[in-house]
Amino acid sequence: MHYIMVEEEKVEVTESGRLIDASRWTEEVARGLAKTRGIAELTEEHFMVINCFRSNNGASSDMYQVMESLRKMMPDWPRFKQLFPGGLTQACVISSCTEP
Repeated sequence: MHYIMVEEEKVEVTESGRLIDASRWTEEVARGLAKTRGIAELTEEHFMVINCFRSNNGASSDMYQVMESLRKMMPDWPRFKQLFPGGLTQACVISSCTEP
């Protein structure tokens, strides 16, 4: 079993660092996941993207709707890559969403 520590509590993740139980996702869990993925601190701008992923994720299994929303919200792809250097996979792991 693999875990991350969030506020002195173990949260179970897969070997690749994905949250096993998506219902356990909170902003604090996202911060813990981000640290394991090389992002020391999540900003308001990070959470804008994360919340876009989370609010649209259930609507489309191929994440087409998520990507369209993201393009409208953040048309500057280099800025997205600054926020999430690991790209979409990194953002999906932190958001606890399925990958595109």
